Amino acid sequence: MLAQLSFYVVLAAAVLMLSLIAGGVAIAGSVLYRSALLKKEIATRRVLGARRSHIVRMFLSENVLCIAAGIGGGGLVMLAAAGSGHASSLTVLLSSAAMLVGAGLAGGWLAARHAAKIPFSESGLFRTSPD
Repeated sequence: MLAQLSFYVVLAAAVLMLSLIAGGVAIAGSVLYRSALLKKEIATRRVLGARRSHIVRMFLSENVLCIAAGIGGGGLVMLAAAGSGHASSLTVLLSSAAMLVGAGLAGGWLAARHAAKIPFSESGLFRTSPD
């Protein structure tokens, strides 16, 4: 009985880790896609004096805002479905939110660092016309 229970705990932990990795990859992918769309804006900000840390902060603040909105909406639905009397629901919500924020910040930070390193020549902002 105890061996079967520990197997399910390990299995649940493995599924949780895979979900966190998938969430981080999905967030990193969406930030990379957004940075590809904003190449000209990023290059303009860099030319006007923005440092790479400013670009990273811009992307991370957008990620945190979206993650907070998702946690708030999902948390309200979860608490409404579970009822207000369950302390375990609040514990699950807070631990899930902490893990989601961690995965989102890690994936978003990696993608934002990549976006901040886009060279000006690849931005399309400084094109030279063929003579």
